[in-house]
Amino acid sequence: MFPTEANCRIVRKRRGIRGKGHSTMLLSTAVVYCQNSRGEVFPLRALLDSGSQSDLITHEAALALGLKCERVNTSICGVNGTSQFIKNKVSTVVSSKNRQFQKLMEFLVVPKITSLTPTDKLDISGIKIPEYIKLSDENFYSPGRINLLLSNQIFFEILNSEKLKLADVWEVDIARYSIRLRS
Repeated sequence: MFPTEANCRIVRKRRGIRGKGHSTMLLSTAVVYCQNSRGEVFPLRALLDSGSQSDLITHEAALALGLKCERVNTSICGVNGTSQFIKNKVSTVVSSKNRQFQKLMEFLVVPKITSLTPTDKLDISGIKIPEYIKLSDENFYSPGRINLLLSNQIFFEILNSEKLKLADVWEVDIARYSIRLRS
């Protein structure tokens, strides 16, 4: 069955402005694996942001992984010119589930990256994702905590996209790490 407004709807509305003709845009997310201080790997949910110049990790995730913090003296700028002072950075090896992508990366440590993403749970029961498509974030449709933000420095390294046309008005961008529905 092809996605339509009837079979792909918001299950639980959280907050935000919704107007007539509003569509939900899912941000690109991935479950990646990060090494802790003992070399063990743990899954963390990442937001892939081609507009960001810095890779970020939450303080909570860095602490849970036992990563050694190094002092830095920098700031990052966000929406409306807001600035946040950054005091620490950490390094860890990040890899995909199948280990086809693996890289030692530096992350700036921040208290929080964003609220739950997506903000609304989507009912995707009417959408058939082909079996050959392996999503890194199998829960892309459900609100969840974001532990990492992966910047434009590696965005295009890990995002191998192709488009799959499901119907005349629906197109799905399929990536190794995400899925985004558009109408």
